[in-house]
Amino acid sequence: MIKKISKIGLLLLCAIMTVSALVTMTACTENFDPAKPIVVVSREIESGSRDSFMEHVFGSNFEDIQLPVTVVTQPNYNGVFNKIRTDPHAIGYDSVGLVRENDVKVLKVDGIAATPENVRNGVYQITRQFSVVYNKERVSTGAAAKFLEFMTSSNAQTIVAEKGLVGDPARSTAYVVEQGLSGTVNVSGGNTVKELVVFFAEEFMRLQPGVTVVVGGGGSGVGRNNVRDGLVDFGMVGTAVTSSHMSAMGGPEIIGVTKLCDDGIAVIVNRLNPITNITTEQLQRIYDRNAENRFNNWAELIAEYEAAKAA
Repeated sequence: MIKKISKIGLLLLCAIMTVSALVTMTACTENFDPAKPIVVVSREIESGSRDSFMEHVFGSNFEDIQLPVTVVTQPNYNGVFNKIRTDPHAIGYDSVGLVRENDVKVLKVDGIAATPENVRNGVYQITRQFSVVYNKERVSTGAAAKFLEFMTSSNAQTIVAEKGLVGDPARSTAYVVEQGLSGTVNVSGGNTVKELVVFFAEEFMRLQPGVTVVVGGGGSGVGRNNVRDGLVDFGMVGTAVTSSHMSAMGGPEIIGVTKLCDDGIAVIVNRLNPITNITTEQLQRIYDRNAENRFNNWAELIAEYEAAKAA
């Protein structure tokens, strides 16, 4: 009798769980309404991710583009991912190397997948460099000089690959530990680049236990400004370092730039969103508030997407 009751109870439990799962799935699916406006998510003004994305989408005049009035600005990649993950109608962008594809959907752009391999071979177009800038004299000796050496070593390239970023195979020289090294190295700047450099710092401090590396964020612009003002040893930058940037920091005679790796910028949407591809022209009609034929809702974009699939 007990066995029969247990079996009945187990069957009822399975049935309840199945119905519950189906209800949950239906509820989640119903959360995406194509008639709703597109929720535009962007990074903060000082962000290298923002500058790189906008420049690739709009060209050299990207600074003249006005984002939608309703844009949701996030201070770091976690903010972007969390907004996309929880809002079925949101679209945003950030590092290919940091995307958690179980949480969000990565779109192809112009039919090209945002993968490290496509970044490496130049097929995927929305890319940027991770770099550090520094005062050459300030980092010429001591702990700062050795940390710079580490960041260009094969040890660092191993970390780059582990994080899904694109390294330089020519950097094949292993880091050489300096006995008795001590001191503090201060780093600030790009919040996305920070997610790589903190791992550099951890491994470097393991190899050089007498050194402390302090890594802060603030954005690429903050990193450049802090180097200019002598507040840090290294500024992390997630976009191209232009001649105007160099001039503002003191010029190439004073300031050095070292590339850490390459990265792609993925365009991401909520996993309930039905689209899998977006074009550069469509991104322009989403991120420019003054664009001609700007999308009013997801239904308009999905109609174009379905028409392109059928063609």
